[in-house]
Amino acid sequence: MQKIYKKAFTLVELLVVIAIVGLLSGVAVVAMGGSRAKAKIAAGQSFEATVGHAVGSEVIGEWLFDEGSGSAARDTSGNGHNGTITGPVWGTGIVGGGLVLASGRYVTLDTDTALNPSNFTITAWIKPGDFTGAYNYIYSNARDCCGTYNGIDFRVATSRLLMTLWNGGAFQLWGSTTITNDPVWVFVAATYNGSKLNTYINGRLEASATTAIGVGSPATAAAIIGGMGTGPSLSLNGTIDQVRLYGSAIVAKDIERLYATERIKYFAEK
Repeated sequence: MQKIYKKAFTLVELLVVIAIVGLLSGVAVVAMGGSRAKAKIAAGQSFEATVGHAVGSEVIGEWLFDEGSGSAARDTSGNGHNGTITGPVWGTGIVGGGLVLASGRYVTLDTDTALNPSNFTITAWIKPGDFTGAYNYIYSNARDCCGTYNGIDFRVATSRLLMTLWNGGAFQLWGSTTITNDPVWVFVAATYNGSKLNTYINGRLEASATTAIGVGSPATAAAIIGGMGTGPSLSLNGTIDQVRLYGSAIVAKDIERLYATERIKYFAEK
């Protein structure tokens, strides 16, 4: 008799199931109590933590921006990379709260080498204010003032996604899709496995290239969310939420599922 083997679920596939079950739980709460707030709580229980750790134990930092006030941005990964916000303006995020950025507003992390991994995935949700400028930084530690440029540089430049690896010289990967200034949330991601550099928009592969340039080690620059290395006043002009940094390159199908899963939660709160 021929045996039929079924493919096991990946962690992220299981995550999607968990999210759907959470939404159904929220619907049940509405039916019983008639409270939309209760539904949000039921649907969202442990959601962000589940998403952030779905790919495995290699999450380095996770910044959900749900504080809502003050100048602290907590790293919910448990790795202690808490941030300090310059010019905090709080708003609504894709899930929970979000951070509204503009020139001179950014989040300073630290100079820990863990925030500059040689292999990585960066994911974030961004909503445009004005992305036509060249310096809409999402995550960067790539500029050592007055010295050699080294590190990671992920931004929207003139309405296109741009990922740069610095290691003495630079390797730039430009996207071709125009990210308009329509005030809608956009999921962006970049991955590098030591040879292949990819970027994604809304779960779909945007650009890909092969490079062995590697990631140089910044001598002095702190990692910055929403601003450029040691020039962080060059900031994202828009709202940012759900920023995550992993120490490995997540494969394309799991990037798509991470995007789809958080959209489920977003529409559940509408």
